[in-house]
Amino acid sequence: MLAHPDPKKVLIIGGGDGGALREVLKHSVEKVIMVEIDRKVVNFVRKHVPIDRGAFDDQRTELIIGDGVEYVRTTEENFDVIIIDSTDPVGPAVFLFSREFYRACYEILGEKGILVTQAGGSYFHIEEFVKSYENMKREFDGVYGFAFTIIGYAPPWNFVAGLKGSIDFENIDVARGKRIDTEYYDPERHINMLFLPRFLRKRLRF
Repeated sequence: MLAHPDPKKVLIIGGGDGGALREVLKHSVEKVIMVEIDRKVVNFVRKHVPIDRGAFDDQRTELIIGDGVEYVRTTEENFDVIIIDSTDPVGPAVFLFSREFYRACYEILGEKGILVTQAGGSYFHIEEFVKSYENMKREFDGVYGFAFTIIGYAPPWNFVAGLKGSIDFENIDVARGKRIDTEYYDPERHINMLFLPRFLRKRLRF
């Protein structure tokens, strides 16, 4: 979010717990569309583990219960940032890490846009991470792999960001970042997370 010069419209695929939605709404966005396939997940979390902290009730939020892949294929909306907050890059979610899906996401991003997706654990999903990175590299103007620790998961966790247009992903808006209330991530942390462990850098050939 801080790497994009002016993120006003955001799409979240998955993210039924509302955590990603909560963090996105800390920024000066105008609209967030969240497409979650399982209504039971949303209902359970809102009732028993409300980590969204009211994000689902924010007037900027539009919740769609449906298939995120189909939504990306058919929507006429355009977005500044797309966040894929899905299950692991294996099994039912595998298409979310394909070239076809990344190409479809690229098409619905604006002139300058960012797609970011989780790509599994650094030690458990190495091949999936490499494949996701390579698929995105073929469809986007720029690509970054990065990793950081997520509480409750086997650390560290991998992510891939695809850039459309001219965006400097390394130099973020520090002033804007300091206005955002976070617990782990901040502008100082941003550049550090881009330095992947050596064994992953070797697999990505840099």
